[in-house]
Amino acid sequence: MPVANVYLRVNRRLLLLPNLPTANQPNPQPSQPPPGTTGNLNIITAELPDLQKFAGNTVDWLLRVARFLLDPRGVGVLHTFQTGSLQYWLDQEMDHSWRQVGPGDILLPTIYEYRRLDGQAMELTRVCDYHDKAKSEYLRSDTTRQEKEFRKALFDRDLQCIVAT
Repeated sequence: MPVANVYLRVNRRLLLLPNLPTANQPNPQPSQPPPGTTGNLNIITAELPDLQKFAGNTVDWLLRVARFLLDPRGVGVLHTFQTGSLQYWLDQEMDHSWRQVGPGDILLPTIYEYRRLDGQAMELTRVCDYHDKAKSEYLRSDTTRQEKEFRKALFDRDLQCIVAT
């Protein structure tokens, strides 16, 4: 029996591109994606029962994660499709037929796409294999048991390159 997946994604044309630091510019500003950029980047792909261990039964946790990774200072929202199938929308871009997902909505095996309310591009908070001891100490003392388990599962599975905080 196939297991239903939950997808959290962002449209690639809404993702700012990081620039490499130089001696003259150690903290360069990101660049806009090139014109004509298409497609989506899956931030999370998980089987529903596995994700529910961390997220519970509503989309609230997924929305917090999306905001944290893509728009920490913003108040973006999640959208999901209303017509068609999950298989159809996996390789399609969101259109006007999608609906906004609200806090408290039931977490379903579907595609959730994150967008800022102002429609502007976003920058991933950080993607690397860097481990920040001070922040991990904070996480050990200030997160829920489910968040700690999720973080440990990520580190156990992806030793080289994960989204690190």
